[in-house]
Amino acid sequence: MSKEEFVYIYDNATYKVEIIYRGNRQKNIYYRKNGDTINVSASSIRRREQILKGLPEAIRKLNARSQKKKINDFITSEGVYLLGEYQKFNNDHFEFMGSNYIYLNKEQLYKRLKAPFEIILKNRVAYYSKIMNVTTHYDVRVKSVKTIYGSNSYATKTLTFNSVLIHYSIDIIDSVVVHELAHDFVRNHSSKFYDVVLKTMPDYYLRDKKLRGGIVKWFNQL
Repeated sequence: MSKEEFVYIYDNATYKVEIIYRGNRQKNIYYRKNGDTINVSASSIRRREQILKGLPEAIRKLNARSQKKKINDFITSEGVYLLGEYQKFNNDHFEFMGSNYIYLNKEQLYKRLKAPFEIILKNRVAYYSKIMNVTTHYDVRVKSVKTIYGSNSYATKTLTFNSVLIHYSIDIIDSVVVHELAHDFVRNHSSKFYDVVLKTMPDYYLRDKKLRGGIVKWFNQL
């Protein structure tokens, strides 16, 4: 049995990959996720290229599974986390941005809060665009997606944010806003890209870690 470790970047995130090569009897390649580490178990006859080929899809599925669990944690039978604060239902009703809503299910919650949440995001985009000297005028949209928190379509000048972000505090949401605006300067995720991000938000990595860990509220002292 032998072991190999390396760093792998997928969908804006950096993962540590640990591969354990076992005996020849193991036919399949198994991928598991533990925090930011991807544990891979494979036969010793498997080539690294074969494992790398299946890694993106494996991470996508593992993240989707993890995100589903997080969503269940954000919404309970008694209340919901909104902008980092837990709000108990009052006869299945709750407040958001001064308006009263009734909770029916997760899909309806995201649908009904889409418009007010887009207003919040537009304000955050405008705020950081000024700080970062972003001159492109972006449309801002909210959409329920499985594996990413945000995207920047330079072709359509659109920033799209995941509906699940509504559960997080503004400080953590801002890390996604800055990340997507940084793509106005650097399209890929090279070191130059993260230089742009860190110039605006030096504690970006800490905020991003809380985001991916499902920690809804940011505390500067942690």
